[in-house]
Amino acid sequence: TLQEPLRGNEFAQFQVKLASGSSIYLGPDIYRHGNQLTNDTWNVKFKATYYTGDHELKFGYEREMVDVFNLFLPDSNGRYVFDSMQDFIDGNASSLYYSNATSNVKADGGAKFKTNVDTLFVEDTWTVNDDLTVNLGLRYERYGTGDAPTLNANFAAAGYGFDNTETLNGRDLISPRFGFNYILDERTTLRGGIGRFGGGNPNVWISNNYTNDGVTIVN
Repeated sequence: TLQEPLRGNEFAQFQVKLASGSSIYLGPDIYRHGNQLTNDTWNVKFKATYYTGDHELKFGYEREMVDVFNLFLPDSNGRYVFDSMQDFIDGNASSLYYSNATSNVKADGGAKFKTNVDTLFVEDTWTVNDDLTVNLGLRYERYGTGDAPTLNANFAAAGYGFDNTETLNGRDLISPRFGFNYILDERTTLRGGIGRFGGGNPNVWISNNYTNDGVTIVN
């Protein structure tokens, strides 16, 4: 039976060092102490097609809205280290690692932010003849967010010339594209193209700017 103060800490992790140099770990993985990810995504799209002669024109507007909550707090239930099995039996820990939000409420350490991407696009599919089709397109994307990381005053005063509240808000991307499809014979088709492509934002990485700001989490 564990002595105080270890009773009631069944959700913490215990590392027990053995004389052989190995360790025994009891309790949950430290990376599961505080680990939750939620992405709510909404998409709106308006698209129209206009046919004229040998051309098929497509144009429209898209908007993607993402509401992110990302909680990643290792050691937020505590990680006790014991130098021997006897120390573990006696409840005599040599060290304790603990990390949490400054409020000591895990949820307050999660990254909470909303982003959106507005896109305008136009594409022309030109049927040059029975064998050759050419595609020309252009996309314009603009990124937005009303949420910024908490200002770290120490970092802002360090003289780097910028602070930690920078986001993708107002950034944009112009993506021209060209492609073709040429039928050489009944068995052979030649396809090719070139263009700029963007998307698949790494929201988990972006969320690190909100969580690891040097203010929200303490150890």
